[in-house]
Formats: sequence, structure tokens, C-alpha cells
Amino acid sequence: MFRIRERQLDFWADKSRREYVERISTWLEAAYPECVGEMKRDELTRWVMSVVEKCEGYGVVMERDVLQVILLFIVLGERADEEKPWVKEALADKGLMPKGRVKKLVTRAREEQIDGIEHVILKESA
Repeated sequence: MFRIRERQLDFWADKSRREYVERISTWLEAAYPECVGEMKRDELTRWVMSVVEKCEGYGVVMERDVLQVILLFIVLGERADEEKPWVKEALADKGLMPKGRVKKLVTRAREEQIDGIEHVILKESA
């Protein structure tokens, strides 16, 4: 009988996360060059990884939801959850499922009339 150890699971989780971050970084360079074109690839990858880690901390783990948060953080700033109380409030709202938190974040960003927000909102998150 095979036994899968926790460190093996961690290895595959880290590998999947790195592959996801690479995929998103490549996509951002192609789809949003005006937003990320100033960053070198390694800077972009580190930035995407930091936002992915923030999402995990808030329990937002579905790829589409994480992507929406990444796009919002392009406009709001990497430290938006630390600098704008309404961002953290939306992402940390335990009364909502993660998808609902992302929708709440989109709604709040619209209410705050954040410049460029409509450019980064995915149709499903609208």
C-alpha cells in the first residue's frame, strides 16, 4: 500500500501554484501590457505570487476568483488590503463564500469609483 506524506502533498501544491503563477504572468503580459509592461518578468512573477498568497490567506482559491483579485490589485495596488479598509473588509467577510467576497470587492471598487476598474473586471465577477 502506498502512503502519501504531507511533504509530498506540499510539493505538488507548490508546483501547481508556481505553474499557475507562471500561466497568469504570461497571460497578463499579453492581455494587459499597459498595466504590467513596466515590470520585468521576475518582478511580475513575484508580484503575482504575493497576490496569490494573499488570496489563499483570505480563503479565495478558485482560479477565476484569484485571477479577478489579481486584476483588481493591478488597479488598487499590491497592498490594497492593507491600505484600503474596504478591500480587507470585502476579502475577509466570513459571511460570504469566496466568490461572494470577490463580487463584494468588485461592487465596492465601483462604489469607490476607482479609476480603471471597469478595464479589469471579468464578466462573471460583474
